[in-house]
This record gives sequence, structure tokens and C-alpha cells, in this order.
Amino acid sequence: MQPLTHRVNGQHLVRGEDHALLLDQNAPEQPLRLAFIVLGAERHVFPALALDDWGRERKGLGLYRWIYEEGPLLPRSEVFGFTADGDQTQIFLRDLEVSFSYPCYIYREAREPVENGQLLSAIFIAGANHHDSPLKIEPPSDLPWALRRAAVRWRRVNPQALAEAGWERLNE
Repeated sequence: MQPLTHRVNGQHLVRGEDHALLLDQNAPEQPLRLAFIVLGAERHVFPALALDDWGRERKGLGLYRWIYEEGPLLPRSEVFGFTADGDQTQIFLRDLEVSFSYPCYIYREAREPVENGQLLSAIFIAGANHHDSPLKIEPPSDLPWALRRAAVRWRRVNPQALAEAGWERLNE
């Protein structure tokens, strides 16, 4: 069983304890994983697949949208995946916050275990004509549905201004 992993091109940035991603089609591929939040516990669960109430397997990156749309109607459906510590887990949909934004973690490689991820605080979109502070934006509509619901700050910024703001590219 493998956790669901999104792949986007970008630069992994760090400033102190904060991690961010600058989307860039010319940059290397960055693996991202989105987690569900356990009701009342604020623990994160990284899905691999789900079984609906009739035992049909649901998997792939469309799983997030299926859970969002169908989860409230199928509370006995189960998600199989991993805790933030990397342990395998199984949880009923009724025990997940299915309508919340998804915590988003970045990894150096897609094969890394879930516990090696770094929680993203922001995703930056390059805007060469924007020279001031980062501008709050909506997630780009061309990104996959689940990524647009990531629990990050979306900002348009001139990439050169990021270094001035203390963001450094993480060494690969």
C-alpha cells in the first residue's frame, strides 16, 4: 500500500521552520501528499485507498473528491492509509473532517515514507510584474481539485522578492 502522491514542478523553499513551494514548470518535480484530519484529534491521515459501504475499492488522486462528495452519504466507508508517524491505519469516513482543507506535505522523493514530509505553509505563483509583498490569490484552476483545497496560503509574488523576504531554496 502506497500513500497517494501528487507531483508538481516547483522549487522547495524554506524560511526558518516554514516550508513553501514556488510553482515553476522548469523546476524539478516535487512530490506532495495531502492528509485528512481526524475529527476532534487534529491528527493527519494520508490516504492510499478507500472501500465504500459495498466493499468497492476507490483509489487514485480522485479519491479526495469522491470522499468530499460522497463521504457524508457513506459514513461506514473506510479509508486505508498512514498516520503522520508512518504507521498503517484504517478509519471510517465518519471519523474524518471531509470538508476541511487538506494539510499539504512536501517530500524530496516520491518514495519517501510519510513521516519524512514537511508541512507546507504557502504555495507561490510567479508574477514577474508584481514587485511588492506577496498578493493573496485563489488557487489556479488548472491544478488538480485536491491541490486547490490544500491548507496553504496561495500567493502571487515576484520570485526575486522571495530571497529578499528570507526564503531560501532548499538544497537538493
